[in-house]
Amino acid sequence: MEGFSRYRALTPDEQEPGADEGVFRNRLGIKPLERIQAYEQAYLERAYESLFAMDTYTLPVTSLMIKDWHREIFGELYDWAGEWRTVELHLPSDEIIFCPSINIESTMAQYEKKLESYKPTNSLECLSNDLATLHAEFVIIHPFRDGNGRIARFITQYLLLNAGIIGFKWQNVLENREKYHKGIQAAFVKKSYDLLSSLFLSEIS
Repeated sequence: MEGFSRYRALTPDEQEPGADEGVFRNRLGIKPLERIQAYEQAYLERAYESLFAMDTYTLPVTSLMIKDWHREIFGELYDWAGEWRTVELHLPSDEIIFCPSINIESTMAQYEKKLESYKPTNSLECLSNDLATLHAEFVIIHPFRDGNGRIARFITQYLLLNAGIIGFKWQNVLENREKYHKGIQAAFVKKSYDLLSSLFLSEIS
């Protein structure tokens, strides 16, 4: 659920000195919010290009792969790229609290086991439900300081390619951003993945 981190004020040691509100301290000393977002988007697009250029998608997704992906996207900007967060994150407006930082290592180990046991299915309905569950559970953990929504979508894209689905486009899903957010919230509050699954199914189909 992209935007979570942007809703919280950064602590003084996280904020880039003299930068726009919401700009993390970064390796390039970038201060304008629009400029740092442009860099992030460029690195994200580069990572997707690398993903689609891969020869095979048969390896199970692991925590190490997830950390590497995060580092590939954000490593040129932030010191904390590719590392589990050490701060607590929450979304006050929805009273949503993410996984406590002290539990991230063990929770991600459990999540990795679910990824290892994931098997693509010929049923698009079952596939959509499996992907929605794994997608939402990662967002609920929110293991990184920022970029969790982008990494959740990156993981899901890999799993789609593993299932032979090559035409899935996130921009179509996110055009209905309100429904996407409600789907994540339903997973948080009700452990219901139906709304998110229906969004995925509409694009897969």
